[in-house]
Amino acid sequence: MPDRPRLKIKHTVSVICVTVGIVLFSLAELIPTFILGSIKPLPIGLARHISTAPAQALVYDPEQVCAANLSNDCRISTHEIVLNRHISTSPGTAATPAKAKARVTLDVSEEITDTSTGAPLFSITDSLQLLRNSTYPVVDPVSHMKVEAPGMGVNFETGDFARDGLQYFFPFNSERRSYKFFDSYAQTPYPIDYVRTEHQGESAYFDDSAVYVYQQQLPVVDLSEAALRSYTQPQDISDDPAETPGEEDLTRAQQNRIAKLELQGPASKFYADGGNEAVRLTPFYTANRTIWVESTSGVILNQADDVYFFFAADAAEAHRTARAAGMLKEPDLNATNVHASDPTLSADPFRTLFRARFEFDQRTQTAQKELAQPVVNTIFRLQLYPYLVKLAAVFLIIFGLWRYTRDLRMIRTRADKA
Repeated sequence: MPDRPRLKIKHTVSVICVTVGIVLFSLAELIPTFILGSIKPLPIGLARHISTAPAQALVYDPEQVCAANLSNDCRISTHEIVLNRHISTSPGTAATPAKAKARVTLDVSEEITDTSTGAPLFSITDSLQLLRNSTYPVVDPVSHMKVEAPGMGVNFETGDFARDGLQYFFPFNSERRSYKFFDSYAQTPYPIDYVRTEHQGESAYFDDSAVYVYQQQLPVVDLSEAALRSYTQPQDISDDPAETPGEEDLTRAQQNRIAKLELQGPASKFYADGGNEAVRLTPFYTANRTIWVESTSGVILNQADDVYFFFAADAAEAHRTARAAGMLKEPDLNATNVHASDPTLSADPFRTLFRARFEFDQRTQTAQKELAQPVVNTIFRLQLYPYLVKLAAVFLIIFGLWRYTRDLRMIRTRADKA
């Protein structure tokens, strides 16, 4: 009889150990999920500045006065250029508060400028809404974009439209697969393909986790058709492409803007072996893009774009020109930078509008790394601490069960002796 209180206390200790172990195990499962849900959404109030390293570019200047006997290449010269992009986020809007909470409004202003004069060569003003958890655009027609390139006569502004594809961000926990990636000048998304992983310690841009490398090779795009797309962007991304409006559906002002993109003159102005026959040329565009993404946070650590704008008589000639410029080729999946060709040597000297390579400068690369680092650190802790807590929980459960079974054996032994 005197041993009963002691046995009761021992049973209580066993129950406490098992209970605490179960509670700790449950918390180790639930708390990381809660914390992950809080760091995953794209934040509201984000302000970011992206800039590229100064680079040499071939630039066409239509205002350049040339002698009557000179060819069009007298208007093409080399300039040092930089790209500056400002990104900010604000609360999203929707019909219901719940939908609005799941969205973020993204405003982007971007300029490519001549460093010697400060004059903008290209400018983009972009506004859209993204899903905070995935960084994909919402399916509603709330995207709006304006693209200007004074030297090329490009000046188009979309209405509100439904956009498809990633552009400024990659998703949290990015995957090793292809994504749709929207191009502002082509005014449509094209696939961007996963090509390789730079494992922890291998990447020049991030040390503490894997970096995924994606590449996009745009086909040759007729800028007249891109301008047409900008004026007739769909209200619904599921719209049947066969029902896309044509140029006849545009206003006269819009038709005039597209017509101004063309260039006319004798062939000798635009071809080394050209004669006096009149030719009509249309601007085309193509680009190769490589993006390094920190795989956990989805932060773009570096981006290198090789872009080429040029005139051609038709699509077939445009493909030949782009291929001769080294733009249409199989990507080297093992190359650290696929943009190694010299644009001043590979572009057509007579019909080039713009040719340049852009890559994040060191300041931007450092800032992007610092943006990704806290997320990676948090994920590491969310993996390590719950693991340690689960080990402690399992130990407590096993210890509690062992004590309980030991006490039962002691009771039976004493009962047998009695």
